Amino acid sequence: MRRLTNHYVQLLPVDAAEFLLPGLHLELFPPEELEEGPCLESFHTGQLVAASDLLTTTGRWPRFTARASAEGFRAVHAVPLRVGDETIGSVALLSAQPGLLVVKDLRLCQALSDAATICLVQQREIRRHAVLNGQLQSALDSRVIIEQAKGVLAARGRLDISEAFNRMRTHARSSNQRLNVVAHAVVDGTAPFDDLLGTPSG
Repeated sequence: MRRLTNHYVQLLPVDAAEFLLPGLHLELFPPEELEEGPCLESFHTGQLVAASDLLTTTGRWPRFTARASAEGFRAVHAVPLRVGDETIGSVALLSAQPGLLVVKDLRLCQALSDAATICLVQQREIRRHAVLNGQLQSALDSRVIIEQAKGVLAARGRLDISEAFNRMRTHARSSNQRLNVVAHAVVDGTAPFDDLLGTPSG
């Protein structure tokens, strides 16, 4: 994102860029006043939002305009970051001089924004798959340890497998522990076997 910010500034006649990415739950270069401003308006409408001279639009985004003006900016263009029907955020391009970008610059801006959106969405999918894979691996690991614990408890107490599982589940509920925690304790030998094997489950 930092490299992309530099690309906007290097390739377009603007002086700064900042991103709003609520659709990705990120806060990289967010506007300080998230309740208003061209970035938020572009994000909600999915359209280009522009102000050629912030000094004449003080009533539109008063807090944003005050901040931008204090930092020496006079014009702003906010472009949505869209993929299909989804808008994942927006980018604001700030200029120290008043005026609007010409058509060729707007096209370049949109091309950069489209490329950024594709990269961001791909990164989101990579993160989502990583989380899902982690959850699946955790569930598999939990299932494996539970199966091992059932075998250990069944052998130790001369129980059938279903009864061993029932006893672990009953103990987990009565002791307010997760079943896989009880299973780990059974496998490593630290479980309260007297409690687990003393009374048949009901």
